[in-house]
Amino acid sequence: MVVLTYTDEDEFVTRLELPNPLVGNTHQIQVERALKRLRHNRDIVTRDPDWATDRIQQMTFKNLTEITVTALKTFLRLSIGQGIVLLDWLGDTYNATILNPGTTFVTDLTYQASDPNPETEYLGTGRGKLQSVELVFAGIRV
Repeated sequence: MVVLTYTDEDEFVTRLELPNPLVGNTHQIQVERALKRLRHNRDIVTRDPDWATDRIQQMTFKNLTEITVTALKTFLRLSIGQGIVLLDWLGDTYNATILNPGTTFVTDLTYQASDPNPETEYLGTGRGKLQSVELVFAGIRV
């Protein structure tokens, strides 16, 4: 499970739980370095392993119900351009930003309650759509 948390300027907290994603590419970007100039004009570039590392993660969430999609769209609208806290399925916490808040949702499956499909059994009665979305997060592990 992935938990997204956003706190606005009035200290109102919005928390959203999403299922485990399909993980795409993960890039680590190390931008902070210390430059030391030694005698004889020789430079040494060092990096402390305790310094923060930026990480860009691409996650695809599949089979989201309409209720979850509505909640996620509201979360994206509220947190646009703002920092969020991302707790991933491994228990790692990141101070992150969503890089693609205007992403599109794709319909994976349309279901009815009478469908004998085991994938839609947990949805209960009624009709609806299962959707997927791909989100890209940039953040620093805390």
